[in-house]
Amino acid sequence: MRTEFVLSQVEESVTPVLVPNLPYNGYLWMPTPRSGTFWDTRFRVFHGIDNSVTLKAITYKEWEKLKK
Repeated sequence: MRTEFVLSQVEESVTPVLVPNLPYNGYLWMPTPRSGTFWDTRFRVFHGIDNSVTLKAITYKEWEKLKK
C-alpha cells in the first residue's frame, strides 16, 4: 500500500512526495529513506523515482488520516 501511495503521487507530479513510515519501523533496518543518504538513492532507483522529486517522510498516523 505504501508503494502504491508513493508511486501515485509521483505519477500525479505531487511535490513533495509523502513517504509514510511503516507501522513497526522499530523492527526494520532503514525502512524509510532519509534525504541525502545511500538509502534515499536506493529507494529512488528501486521505485524509479527521479532525483528531482522531493521526498518527505511522514508518520504512520499521519498516513492513516490521509487514507480516510
